[in-house]
Amino acid sequence: VLDYASTLTQLQSGWRFIEEELQLPRPKVAWIMDSFGNSKVTPTLLSNQGFDYMFIGRLWRNWKKQLTE
Repeated sequence: VLDYASTLTQLQSGWRFIEEELQLPRPKVAWIMDSFGNSKVTPTLLSNQGFDYMFIGRLWRNWKKQLTE
């Protein structure tokens, strides 16, 4: 079950970090690493928050292993 209030709070917190700490503009592409557990309204929610695109995809195990080393 997706909690919309938590999702919005996490988005706002992430945007603040990106803008203040990384000094980058707000992203326009949402990357969802795992589609399980997301609601069918997730694309609409993200669109309403300013995202133009949504990408769903997992990393290959080899890539994930390299990134965590």
